[in-house]
Amino acid sequence: ENAEYLSGHVKTQILLYGYFLHAPPAKRQRHNTQGDIDQKYARPACGIHKKSAQQRADDEPDGAERGPAANNLCPQLCIIKGVKNNGHGSGNYYCPGRALDAVAWARAAGFSSVSLDLIYGTPGESRDDWAASLEAVSSAPVDHVSAYSLIVEDGIRLAAQVRRGEIAMPDDDDLADKYLMADEALTALGLANYEVSNWARPGGACRHNVAYWQGADWWGIGPGAHSHIGGVRFWNRKHPRSYIASLAASESPALAREVLSDDERRVERVLLELRIADGLPLDVLTPSERERVPDVLASGLAELVSPAGSVVDDPSLIRGNRLRLTRAGRLLADGVVRDLLD
Repeated sequence: ENAEYLSGHVKTQILLYGYFLHAPPAKRQRHNTQGDIDQKYARPACGIHKKSAQQRADDEPDGAERGPAANNLCPQLCIIKGVKNNGHGSGNYYCPGRALDAVAWARAAGFSSVSLDLIYGTPGESRDDWAASLEAVSSAPVDHVSAYSLIVEDGIRLAAQVRRGEIAMPDDDDLADKYLMADEALTALGLANYEVSNWARPGGACRHNVAYWQGADWWGIGPGAHSHIGGVRFWNRKHPRSYIASLAASESPALAREVLSDDERRVERVLLELRIADGLPLDVLTPSERERVPDVLASGLAELVSPAGSVVDDPSLIRGNRLRLTRAGRLLADGVVRDLLD
């Protein structure tokens, strides 16, 4: 309803929705909900990305809800060690066995694309712990992996404990080492890095993630979901109870929206497209920003590539080419952006 108010029945190539499998809705209800959404908002062969926040061991797969070619399942079942429910942690448990079970169920149910999300840098996590997480991935039949360092947001128990000095977070060097461990392990499995924190087999890049980085339109459905339609970004209420109450009152669950200026969109494009392996077209930069490119190249944090993806050795050949982060540059992506922008 909020989307119709903003832009009518805009059909997109990407739908992203999630649900908590601790309390799944009736199977028939979930099927009908997606059918309604598909009919109104999904283009033919639309990529459906289902994100499961948690998984109970006794939850059985209920089958792919659309044709296998149109589905992607991403269990957000990170293998986290070092965070205990002993009064000094978040109290969240993620069991490696459950994550692997979820992958197997998804394949058995007919999902053609299965991804795993990993989080590293939890308090107390050792290099051996992280190596065990990566080893678990090697036995999972997945074609996509995302690996992000833990970000502790304000307002949660762990944030308060870190602020009071009760729990120490890993330092930047530890996070960098674990990122490089992930890159080596996933590359050895045949997954190529196509964005700073994402790896995939050929043809397995996550379509909804790519839509984010390239500024395309997408629908996000569920508590806290973000959407981008026709240059307008809007997001839903985060808490499930508030979200459900809005729907029960026949009100839009959308909480707020924003419309970026042309320059804000350009800056955001630099920030996002520099993260992907295709690189950033240099004509997106202003003349003064392009003057800074040789210094970035000299630092070894980025390289010039042609539109076809081949490395350009001559740093003076900026026009018509792209700027791509090197492996070292991926560790300092935000710093490279700051060095480039006016």
